[in-house]
Amino acid sequence: MAIDDNTSYELMGAQVKDLAQKIRAKADSASLASVATSGLYADIIGAPTIPTVYNGTLTITQGGNTLGTFTANSSTNETIDIPAGGSGYTAGTGIDITNDVISIDNTVVAELSDLPTVNDGTLTIQHNGTTKGTFTANQSTASTVNIETIYADTPGTATTPAASVQASDIVWSTMPFNYSTTEVDTGCTWIDGSHIYRKTVDVSSFPNATSKAVAHSISNLNNVVRVEGFAKDSSGVRITLPFASAANIADQIAIRVETSNIVIITGINRSGFSGYVTLWYTKTS
Repeated sequence: MAIDDNTSYELMGAQVKDLAQKIRAKADSASLASVATSGLYADIIGAPTIPTVYNGTLTITQGGNTLGTFTANSSTNETIDIPAGGSGYTAGTGIDITNDVISIDNTVVAELSDLPTVNDGTLTIQHNGTTKGTFTANQSTASTVNIETIYADTPGTATTPAASVQASDIVWSTMPFNYSTTEVDTGCTWIDGSHIYRKTVDVSSFPNATSKAVAHSISNLNNVVRVEGFAKDSSGVRITLPFASAANIADQIAIRVETSNIVIITGINRSGFSGYVTLWYTKTS
């Protein structure tokens, strides 16, 4: 049963009970939001704030003359042309370029003869007396000059390989370098790409048929890839280290490298000898 405000109704029997149930189901006006009865925007809870719309004017001038305007709330597009200087340009309204003179509002600011000279020197790249490429100072394009890899197979003699240099091409005995008692980065790398360092340690006198440990003071030692050295006595006898004797195993001089020490091991009395040990090694960090 529908009910409107402009019709009189006469209810009978079950209709009265049905109407009572419908009335109880309707919300009380006190439980409604204010806007439900007022219809005012201000009564809406959480309504967004309507921003103030400003309409400032941008005015573009040149030499005191207005060239155009544009408002912040303009509904149409606008193009404002700023005239360039040149022959026939009206003096006093901007930039004027005549007779190699640059003027702004009739004031001379520069003469074209004052502009810097653009030079064009040439860089010539040579290798072993042969020109490999050139590059000019005012060049507009990029250039790449390739200089092939070289290595020294004999100290002081440069040789250009037919292909890239392999590890087997390098002979340790002919590599020019300086020995030092401090750690040196050789510039070479091990097979895992880690740097190879070199250090020479003074081991002083050798032991008498026993072993002797000498601190090498190398931090973060990882792999030892080469050991070399020498021993000599007061009579001038020199022994290359490590030393192996096929005739008598007791004559051998062994070298063992530990985390902190170089250990010299002799099978007979070598106390009359002293010498140095050079290590080639990689580091953990």
